[in-house]
Amino acid sequence: MAGALPGAGVQAVDTGVDDPREARRLQRRVRLMQAALAMFAARGYHVSSVDDIVARAHMSKSAFYDQFDSKEHCFREVLAQEGGELIHAVIAAASGGQDHRDLGYFLTHPGADAESLAGSLCRIFAP
Repeated sequence: MAGALPGAGVQAVDTGVDDPREARRLQRRVRLMQAALAMFAARGYHVSSVDDIVARAHMSKSAFYDQFDSKEHCFREVLAQEGGELIHAVIAAASGGQDHRDLGYFLTHPGADAESLAGSLCRIFAP
C-alpha cells in the first residue's frame, strides 16, 4: 500500500489496473470499505449510517451508491474481505487436523489480536 490519503485515515491502494478510471473506481471502493470497517468496529452495524461512512471516507453518498446497493451490501463486502483471512486459517487448520470448533485457536493465531478482534466483533454485531 502507498501513503495515507490526506485527512481520510485510510491508505491509498495500488490496484494493479492499467485503466486510470478503473483504478480510481477501485480506490474509491477501498476507501469506502476501510471507512465502513472503522465505523462498524467503533459504533456497530446498526448505529453506523451511510452518512457516517461517507463522512469518514470524505466522499459523497452518490459515490457510496455507485459502489454498493445498500449499507448491508457494503457490510457483506467488508465481511468477505476482512473475514477472508480467518476463513482461510480455519480451512487450513481443519485440513491439518486442528479442531475447527476451537475458536480460541483462531483468535490467537499469529497476527490476530484476540482481545481487539473480540471487542470489534461485539461492537459490530451489538443491536
